[in-house]
Amino acid sequence: MRIRHLSLLFLLMLSSSTYNKSDELEDNALIIQNTVEYNFKNKHDLESIIHALEGFLNTKNDSYLSNEFWIENDNSFYKYPFFEISNLENFGSIVLKPSLLSVTQINSEHFICKLGWFYNNEKSRSLQYIYNVSVVKKNERFLLKNILDYNIKDWEKKEIKRVTYWTDDSYKINIEKADEFNDINNKLSTFFESDVISFNFVLCNSNNELMRLIGYDFESSMFFSNQNGSIAFPDDRLIFSGNNNEINTHELVHLYLTEKFKNLNPYMNEGLASLFGGSKGLEYKDHLLKLKTHLISNEIDIYQEFFFGNYVIDFDTSLRYTLSAFICELTLKKFGKDKLFELINCGKSNYDIINYIKKYFEVNPNDFNDFIKYELENYDFKKRPKKLFY
Repeated sequence: MRIRHLSLLFLLMLSSSTYNKSDELEDNALIIQNTVEYNFKNKHDLESIIHALEGFLNTKNDSYLSNEFWIENDNSFYKYPFFEISNLENFGSIVLKPSLLSVTQINSEHFICKLGWFYNNEKSRSLQYIYNVSVVKKNERFLLKNILDYNIKDWEKKEIKRVTYWTDDSYKINIEKADEFNDINNKLSTFFESDVISFNFVLCNSNNELMRLIGYDFESSMFFSNQNGSIAFPDDRLIFSGNNNEINTHELVHLYLTEKFKNLNPYMNEGLASLFGGSKGLEYKDHLLKLKTHLISNEIDIYQEFFFGNYVIDFDTSLRYTLSAFICELTLKKFGKDKLFELINCGKSNYDIINYIKKYFEVNPNDFNDFIKYELENYDFKKRPKKLFY
């Protein structure tokens, strides 16, 4: 499967390298690959499909709730069905321009458009994403639609207490694990002093399958060696889990945090999710031990790299996730749950965390590195309870 995909990718890269400015439409919203018109015989339908794509791309930022070129009542999963495609153009400070790579006809009223986003510089053009979107014909109009309903149409749905599992028809749900996940859900509800959340849980065997299900043909994480990945959509009470397991505590924590806190700090959001549920298939204590070992043999500016950098220890462990989890644990142990909630809800900026640490831990930025090293040195991995929120 991967060889066939890479072969397709290689052909796409070759075709993309030959494009020129004449391929672009007048409004500059979409680049049409030369092969699209050649391979699609119904020119009138193709023009209508391109018109719908152009119209959406030119108006997508007006609202995430509705768009005149997107079908109403799109699906039963997403509150914002075109949020994903609307943000693929954002590549740091650069705005990527989408290319229409192909149009495939499923039937007389359903087509699938394959769109690519490329990063261009003076010497080369590199692929960043390939994403699929459905186009449906309704009352003689062509309208866009999220592809998830089509991709998941043959999957099985099974409600087990508060969790609605979606699985490939060949997968047999482990009821004991499903019951355990419901038990975790109840205990998280108690910890957060919130109502128990009911949610959809789409269980995939890998991150690659997960990303294909939500519409991607290419996104870099699909080809990482560690295929343990997951995505939460808190507004939809929806989790896509690529860990081939009925349990994903990390993403469930995100659902509770998003519902409870209005000023949720992004670092602490990931920190508490990692503290309670681990990440990348590893438990929190495994990440923390790797961090402690790494700092013994590597001299880094922890303060600078944590708050303003993107330092990674290895493929599975990042400074941001692990140290955020450690700060959450230290807060919970030293000051209790109320102060932990205050930390989590301290604001969107990293400076809000810095001010919190200065206020409660009485640690200034200049002393932050020594503070973290001291706490790690005195941390007893053997005594740490396995499930902090129980």
